[in-house]
Amino acid sequence: MNESSVSLSTPKQKKRFFLSREFYFFISALATMVLFFEFFRMGMIWKNWESSQQTTFGEFFSSFYVGARFDLATSCYLAIPCLIFGYLPWVFGKRSAGYQKFFWMTFIFIISILFFLLLMEYEFFKEFQTRYNQLAFQYMDESDTVVGIIWYGYPVFKYLFCWFCILLCFSWTLRFLYQKIITAKPLTNSYSEVSFGKKWISIFLLVAIIVIGARGGFGRAPLRWGDAFSQENEFINQMSLNGLYTLGHSLLDVYNRKDRTSLWKEQIPQEESQQRVRDLLLAPGEVLVNKEFNTLARVQNKIENT
Repeated sequence: MNESSVSLSTPKQKKRFFLSREFYFFISALATMVLFFEFFRMGMIWKNWESSQQTTFGEFFSSFYVGARFDLATSCYLAIPCLIFGYLPWVFGKRSAGYQKFFWMTFIFIISILFFLLLMEYEFFKEFQTRYNQLAFQYMDESDTVVGIIWYGYPVFKYLFCWFCILLCFSWTLRFLYQKIITAKPLTNSYSEVSFGKKWISIFLLVAIIVIGARGGFGRAPLRWGDAFSQENEFINQMSLNGLYTLGHSLLDVYNRKDRTSLWKEQIPQEESQQRVRDLLLAPGEVLVNKEFNTLARVQNKIENT
């Protein structure tokens, strides 16, 4: 009788985590981000349903399957600074409530901007039938005009309400995961955290997962935007992309192009470049009609003599 009473009163011991709590939290956060990106893809298809009338169920499934690679790559790129900042010892430690609050506020602020851009892509695709590209940055030169067109021509408050609801659901989901994984208290005093070695194993696995996910898998070549064009249906190919992925690569292309152009202008002055072009194009016995103009109009000496 005494033995049974003792056994009943003894609480069950909770199994310890095999890896660190941060590992499980970051993996859960990555999965949550991918799911929300898939949700935005579903909204993009619904918003442009007129363009998908002849699309089969298999093609729709392909857009979500192929798009998951781009969603995972985008999530991994976003997770890199979070991983670096999150694994600092004074951020997730018990004595860092202020740093944790700053971390969450900064992260949610960045995510709010990205989610708003994804919602704005609905109208961008409806207008140009393409995902974000260099054209989005060309409109920045006329920002005042673009803002006026958006304010008077599109349902701004409707999008703001949807953006707020999506951001609220995402924030609540991450907060739920954080409380269940990071700040969860053990059921018994016999619970102990993982060892120092397992924490380093967790970091190594997280880095490996993020690197593999960012490059799009184990393929020979990293993920490229052309990998989305696997179907004959152009609409499905566009839906397979991720707007933030294409926007980021477009930003890099614009920056590299401006950098190369500015570098060329700094090295070769305009007068010297004009003279080099004239030397290359003018044949022996030819002269310019008017040297003040940049046009290489020329006339033969034989024609002048006649």
